Amino acid sequence: MKHGLLDTNVKSLIISLRRKGRAEKKDYLVALSDMLDCSRRKRTKVNVFKLDVFGRRHKDKIFLVPGTVLGYGVLDLPVNVYAFKYSDSAKEKIVKSKGIAKEFSDLLKDKIESKDVMIVK
Repeated sequence: MKHGLLDTNVKSLIISLRRKGRAEKKDYLVALSDMLDCSRRKRTKVNVFKLDVFGRRHKDKIFLVPGTVLGYGVLDLPVNVYAFKYSDSAKEKIVKSKGIAKEFSDLLKDKIESKDVMIVK
């Protein structure tokens, strides 16, 4: 842990991601925990149109956003997204396009292969 001022929920999520990543040898979980272990203003912000672009290029991937998904843009195809946080309009657009929008706490419960994952920054 680098920072002492993080929310206790964020701290526990970071620790859980690190532990599971090291125990199951899943490097993407350790990388996500490192990306979340920063101040709030340095976390990634990804717009929906960027997910649309990546969704067209990589159709069967699950996108991980170590920050906030914002609702700017149009989403035409269904995408599976795990993010730390969503704006209301972003979550609405993902669900409207028949995609799946889940939180990182669900990522710890779901069985996901490393080859199916793409981290979006």
